[in-house]
Amino acid sequence: MNTPDEAHFGQDVYPETERTSLAAIFGFVLSLGGCLGGLTAILGVPLSIVGIVASSRSHGRVGGKGLGIAGLLVGLLMMALWGGCLGGSFFIGSMAMDRMIKPTSNALLSLDQDRLDAARDNFLPPASEVSDEEILAFRAAYRASLGAFQGGPTGLLEWVRMDEVEPLLGAAQGQQQTLPFKGVFENGPALIIVAFDQQFTGVVRITIIDLNGDEYTLPMPPGSDSQESQPDPTDTGSTDPDPADPEEEP
Repeated sequence: MNTPDEAHFGQDVYPETERTSLAAIFGFVLSLGGCLGGLTAILGVPLSIVGIVASSRSHGRVGGKGLGIAGLLVGLLMMALWGGCLGGSFFIGSMAMDRMIKPTSNALLSLDQDRLDAARDNFLPPASEVSDEEILAFRAAYRASLGAFQGGPTGLLEWVRMDEVEPLLGAAQGQQQTLPFKGVFENGPALIIVAFDQQFTGVVRITIIDLNGDEYTLPMPPGSDSQESQPDPTDTGSTDPDPADPEEEP
């Protein structure tokens, strides 16, 4: 007959009460919290793995393996979703930099150097089809307030930092197929809003807004002051009536 000690050899005579792995609990909570931003899931995944391993090796003393597995799956899903969103945002932002922001900056720099054709080459119609008179009037208009163009954002992080022109961002709201960014001029910053074509391939219109809220657009809208200020090529002289009318008697 086996003695009590022999009967329970290799087993706990007084088995411990099962407890749930804290790593599994925190891993699940942090993974679930990843739906709010994705960052907590980065911590939730390794903690869930620790909880799964601890539960498997505890010989039944530590529970929470199912919770750890759930935390692992949720965490990986959240990381995949947010990773895809961030990757997509980075891709679209890079395209915007290459096709909208950099060409506009190059155009304004060329314009300030009197390289009018080079400036137009950075745009698509109708902005690329403006006359020398119109593009020079556009330059004269924004220079009177802002001075010469100094540069625009050169990277994504620099692009999103628009605190100096934040009060002007309301002008871009509700406008479809437009992209705002901050431009730096001699006399301070300004908001630049570029309109692009439906294929997202280039800039068709550019609007500069200074801190006073004054707007300068190329191509200029019909009836703008800058257009009205241009001399009429058909005008050959004064429109005042001739004081010496030959039909009048002295």
